[in-house]
Amino acid sequence: MQITKLLIFNAFSALTTLIAHAKNTALTAGKTLTAVIAVAALIALSAVNTAYAGNEDFRKSFTVQPGGSFILSSDYGDIKIFTTNKNEVTVEIKDLDEKYFKNVQLLQQGNTIRLSYRSAGGWNDDLDFKITVPVNFNLDIKTSAGDIDLKNNLTGNVKLYTSGGDIETKNINGNFDCYTSGGDVKPGTITGKANIKTAGGDIVTGSISSDASFSTSGGNISTGNIGGAAKLSTAGGDIVAGAISGGATVSTSGGNINIISIKGRGSVKTAGGSIAVGSSASGLEVKTSGGDIFINSLGGSAEIKTASGDIRVTFAKGNTGNVVIKNSAGDVTISFPAGVKATVNSIVSTYGWDDGSDGFKSAFSSTIDKKGNKIYAKTVINGGGGATVSVNLDMGTLTLKK
Repeated sequence: MQITKLLIFNAFSALTTLIAHAKNTALTAGKTLTAVIAVAALIALSAVNTAYAGNEDFRKSFTVQPGGSFILSSDYGDIKIFTTNKNEVTVEIKDLDEKYFKNVQLLQQGNTIRLSYRSAGGWNDDLDFKITVPVNFNLDIKTSAGDIDLKNNLTGNVKLYTSGGDIETKNINGNFDCYTSGGDVKPGTITGKANIKTAGGDIVTGSISSDASFSTSGGNISTGNIGGAAKLSTAGGDIVAGAISGGATVSTSGGNINIISIKGRGSVKTAGGSIAVGSSASGLEVKTSGGDIFINSLGGSAEIKTASGDIRVTFAKGNTGNVVIKNSAGDVTISFPAGVKATVNSIVSTYGWDDGSDGFKSAFSSTIDKKGNKIYAKTVINGGGGATVSVNLDMGTLTLKK
């Protein structure tokens, strides 16, 4: 504590002053000087003991039943939460000056424990809370300045809020809500819905069994599989996600996006990076202002655009959707594996190439019409009747592959 350090410093300053005074006043006799030093040391030690005498651990326990709730609100302090197999909630506050015990408001209401700590403007600015709850319990934790750390797996709904710290948890079997204004968020696996926001850090999670909404203004997002719909956004970082079972809205203003798969409708956008989607089963919108686009298995309708970069798309068998591909400055490569049916209508602008022959390459029979610097081509893949594909390409080469 700061007050403790101040008292100790003043005590030993007094000790130094007494010794110097003894020397300056010609107390040269060994016994006399020794006596002065001993007295000064006793004064210093007394001050140290006084400094520590007022600080001790605050501790209180309550008997509860599984499925209850613990609610904490504090002006500041780091919070560590542990779980136990006992039907008990224990609250510990480390090194709290006794005169601040009155600022601790602790109340049991049925199966709910409420803890509130309000600062009185004292020196206890480095509070450490240690909370122990049953393994099956709900949490609602708020601190205005500090980290929050759930040390063990927990079954229950969890809400965590801090204005200035990191949030980290183990696995949670329940819904998870959290917010921090200035830190990273790193939960484990969430068996439930997850809603995570941070104004200045990364979000790193395990798998989420239901819907997920993640937002950060200044960091990366990395998550495992998501069992429902996903809304992932960052203003300044990369996004990496596993398999998304529902629809997906994914965006970043300054990074790359990599998603294993999207089963529902998807919107994936970045203003300054590349996009890679392993597979898409339904409608998909993919846009980037400055990067490449890779889609390994396109199973439905799609709108795919980049202003500067290459596009590579492989069609999935059974795709009967409408697909629009536009590229302002880069190549487009489309692959059609055996059994995939499609009709491709393309316009390629060559801008000054001699005959435009390098602007269009196809492993399939195509009908080609050249007008000025444009190549108009129609290609029927495996008899047609599947997907309808429209390609508009400037300053690049369109390649249709088997």
